[in-house]
Amino acid sequence: MFGLRRGRAGSECSRNARPTLREGSLAAGTAVLAVLASALLLFGCATPEVAPPSPALAAARDLGAAGTAPAWPESRWWGRYDDATLDRLIDQALAGQPALHVVQARVRVADAAMRSADAARKPHGAFSANATDQRFSENFIYPPPLAGSTRWIADVQAGVNWELDLFGRQRAVLDSAIGRWANAALRSATAPRPGEAPVQIRMMGGTVPTDVLIAALPVPFVLVPTVNDDNNQHAANENLRIGHFVTGTETLYSLLTTPYRP
Repeated sequence: MFGLRRGRAGSECSRNARPTLREGSLAAGTAVLAVLASALLLFGCATPEVAPPSPALAAARDLGAAGTAPAWPESRWWGRYDDATLDRLIDQALAGQPALHVVQARVRVADAAMRSADAARKPHGAFSANATDQRFSENFIYPPPLAGSTRWIADVQAGVNWELDLFGRQRAVLDSAIGRWANAALRSATAPRPGEAPVQIRMMGGTVPTDVLIAALPVPFVLVPTVNDDNNQHAANENLRIGHFVTGTETLYSLLTTPYRP
C-alpha cells in the first residue's frame, strides 16, 4: 500500500510540474509587453540634438558677379557680325514669315480641302425649292382658263446619292496602267518628300476643260496640281509661292522623265 501511494504521489508531482499551454501563452505575452514598455521608456527619455544653423548665402558681389541684369539682345543682333549675306538672308526670312493667324488659316484651308476630297466617298444629299409667279400667254399652247392668267408655280426637289464601289470600279481606275505610272512618277520625285505616297482621287473640282483634250487625244488624262492651297485662283491677289514653284517643277520633271508602259 505504501508503494502504491508513493507511486501516485510521484506521478502527480511530475504532472503538476509540467507547464500547460495557457501558462506558456501568458508568459510569452508578458515578455512582449515588457519589451514594448522598455522601448517606450527609452524613446521618451531620448532628447534629439539641435540642428546646426544653415550657412549664409554668398552675395553676388563677393563672387565677382555684377549686380545689374544683363542687357537684352538688340532687335538686329546679327548686325554685329558685319555680314551682308547674313543680313540679306535674315531680312528675306523675316519678310516671308507668315503671322500665326495666317498659318492657322492655311491649316484650316488644308483641312477643309482634305475633308472635301474625302466627302466624295460618302452619301450626298441635295434639296432645292423655287417658286415663280408666271403669266401664261393666251397666244400659246396653254388652254383656257390657264391662258391669259397669272399663277404661282412651285417646285420642290430632294435627292440622295451614294456611289458605292461594290465591284472595285473606282479602285480599278487608280490601279490602271496610267494610275500606276503617275503613282511611281510622283513617288520618285524629290519633292516634297521622296517615297511618300501621293493622294489619288477619281475626280477634281474646278472648271478645267479636260473634255476637249480627252476627245481630241484618245489617251488617258491625269491632273497633278502643284500650286499652294491659298493661291486665290482667278482673284485679284492670285499668287504662287516660290517653294511650290520649285517642287512643282521637280514633280513635272519626274512625270516627263518616267517611262509610261501601258
